[in-house]
Amino acid sequence: MAPDCHVIVEAGIVYFPESGKFYAVPQGIGERLKSWLAGHGEVPPEAAAMLAAEAGRGKADLPPVGGDEGEVRSLCLYTAHDCNLACTYCYNQRGRAVAPLAMMSFATAKAAIDRFFWRPGVLYAIALYGGEPLLNVGLIEPLVDYAERLRRERDIRIDFSLTTNGTVMNREILALLDRHFVAVTVSLDGIKAVNDRHRHAEKGEHSVHDRAVATIRLLKENTGLRVTVKGTLTAQGGGHYQESLAYLRSLGADNAALTPAFGPAEADWALAGEVFERYVAMQAGNAAADLADLDEAAEPWHEYTFQIVAGLLTKRRLLRHCNIGRDLAVMADGAIYACHGLAGQSAFAMGRVDDPASPDFQRLHEDFAGLDLRSVDGCQRCWARYLCGGGCYANAWFQSGSVRQPDRGHCAVFKAVAEKVLVAFVDTVGRPEQAQVLLRKVRGMIGAPPPSHV
Repeated sequence: MAPDCHVIVEAGIVYFPESGKFYAVPQGIGERLKSWLAGHGEVPPEAAAMLAAEAGRGKADLPPVGGDEGEVRSLCLYTAHDCNLACTYCYNQRGRAVAPLAMMSFATAKAAIDRFFWRPGVLYAIALYGGEPLLNVGLIEPLVDYAERLRRERDIRIDFSLTTNGTVMNREILALLDRHFVAVTVSLDGIKAVNDRHRHAEKGEHSVHDRAVATIRLLKENTGLRVTVKGTLTAQGGGHYQESLAYLRSLGADNAALTPAFGPAEADWALAGEVFERYVAMQAGNAAADLADLDEAAEPWHEYTFQIVAGLLTKRRLLRHCNIGRDLAVMADGAIYACHGLAGQSAFAMGRVDDPASPDFQRLHEDFAGLDLRSVDGCQRCWARYLCGGGCYANAWFQSGSVRQPDRGHCAVFKAVAEKVLVAFVDTVGRPEQAQVLLRKVRGMIGAPPPSHV
């Protein structure tokens, strides 16, 4: 079997994922090594010592697959199965894919908390989701009151976050969120023309863009919340990617990102073909630029840059994308799903909050405990596997019909970005002053809280 490595010929770099080590090779040797790895020609004699040294190291020492992956510590509560918008690309039918138009009761939310949040001294997390969760704003006050009661009585802390379309906001809601929440994610797809093409008010009486921008400004000017702006990048928005991302960042949020819209071939909004290829190239270019400018006070890096750099610095081996099967989604009617992205998919239904003995819960909990990149087809020999973790399982399911078949769109983006980051990383750490700036910047970013569900 050919060695497990990746050659970046133009940069004269060979990367070994098992050890996390880099080797410098002349371009000619790199070309011959890459050809040999592809099954052509002979191994370059000049690379023999390097290959022997890495073979002698053997495989990385990884934890066993499966086993008890611990308790549930995060819940995504679908508090409203309805939305006041009618976005053309909505994957869960305005939140109505499950329990259409239902609103979660306090009794259901309490049952979920009581079942899963019970160990004293533990920090738990609840993300409110939908539909539009603020259509059920009346649930928030009793929910946070109950969390405060548990903090006093059981020494349990619950951090609350929210994902909203930004069109249901007033001073009372703002004050409520500021008192009890730690983070809010507002959905916005970029500049006004891009956003309002696919994100429509149900009755079309106002610009969704204008309402969302006003909410973002209210949140930043009047609260101490961590605010993330996250949008969907459609085919029509692809040509405006850089402009839209810069615009989202200019709104003053703590973080901003655009996620590709993957969908069926007939969907005119799905990012595919040449538009997707240009998006991949832009993502790779942005990642290289992140490390070219290491100003510690600059904006956060683009998507994946921090994940890759942190992995390279620590030699951490990321084995899975997320805690699917433990970070659960709870519907308004009490139904449980393995994650918020798979809500409504019967293959991932895990019973109900009032049925702790459900065999479906135990089966899927154990199944997902054993799910990592070692059981995802195509990941075992991918050179970027430990930097990536395998990608989103929900996206994989919708693209391939299996959580064990990676989302090919994600693979293309991640590997293009990772290759650029590897080259820039090697260049940076080779310069002592820049290496110290890099370390300080990464340490500063590690302390930032993660965004809520979106």
